[in-house]
Amino acid sequence: MKINFTLASLIFVTTFSLSSQTYGFTTHNKNIEKCYEATKQITITPSVRTCNHVIKSRFSSRKNKAIALHNRGVIYLNHNLNDKALKSFEKAARTNSKQSASLLAIAQLHYANDNALLALKYLEKVLSKENENLLAHKLRKQINSNKLAGKVISKPLVAD
Repeated sequence: MKINFTLASLIFVTTFSLSSQTYGFTTHNKNIEKCYEATKQITITPSVRTCNHVIKSRFSSRKNKAIALHNRGVIYLNHNLNDKALKSFEKAARTNSKQSASLLAIAQLHYANDNALLALKYLEKVLSKENENLLAHKLRKQINSNKLAGKVISKPLVAD
């Protein structure tokens, strides 16, 4: 009888764990959508908090955490908090090295801060991943021709 009780206990615990994870993924999917939508909001604190939920969630994949970090950077950019935006984009690039949008945003911020050499370094990383990135080619051409820095343009990312 003891064996049956243990087996029943294991089945109960396993079922409970799966339902918890299912709930977590459902909540997580809503949060990643909210993080994207938060890039369009006027107020900063709730917007950043929404993305932070995705970043800190144990249910988030590295890719989704990187997307949330990038989107948090976009929120900071929208509020002219360029230093915080740069840190968020850098963390996004470290979290998912395949995400070239964050690398491009870093390049743009460095160029806007009159650091053309560092901007070129990040542009080369972008172009090594996405050789057809027109914005990266345009910015590299602009840097090489010594034109004045423009406004940083970065779009929020949507999870697949």
